[in-house]
Amino acid sequence: DKERLQEQYDELNTVREAVSTERGLPLYFQQIYLEQARKIMNELLEIVYQGDTAIYIDNFSINEKEFRIPYIKNGQFVYDARSASQGERSFLSLALSLALIIQTLDKYNIMLLDEVDATLDTKNRRHFIEILEKLIARTNSEQIFMITHNNMFDNYPVDVVMTGDVDLDNFKNINTIGRA
Repeated sequence: DKERLQEQYDELNTVREAVSTERGLPLYFQQIYLEQARKIMNELLEIVYQGDTAIYIDNFSINEKEFRIPYIKNGQFVYDARSASQGERSFLSLALSLALIIQTLDKYNIMLLDEVDATLDTKNRRHFIEILEKLIARTNSEQIFMITHNNMFDNYPVDVVMTGDVDLDNFKNINTIGRA
């Protein structure tokens, strides 16, 4: 009986360890998924931060006690993204969000982005357009519905639904679809 019970215990223990979020397959798949997200984040961050101001995401630190996003800035290791400046945190957060979007868009490639660029300053709003173009190309998106107050789109060739009383003479390259 003891051998039979030990065998059953060993089988159940193998299954328990295989499905454990600390050591098993879920952790393995999570690591694969987040490694891909890290690579995409670095591609997007490269558009904004280059040369002396380069920022690269290091390996995520995830376990049962913590979730950290360490990064390297100007060659210096930074323990977690929470230590970044507000502007850097905005782009790190945006890069993570877009990386996760890229990985989940497989069937429908129409996105809704609601003021994802709201925290960016003027310089970085220009970079956001470059990132958005890369996102569109990467996901083969046919349409993106975006709510934004980014005036960098004023002379960008996009279709716009105006939501206020705006003088359309200021918009050279847009196609105004209608007014709400």
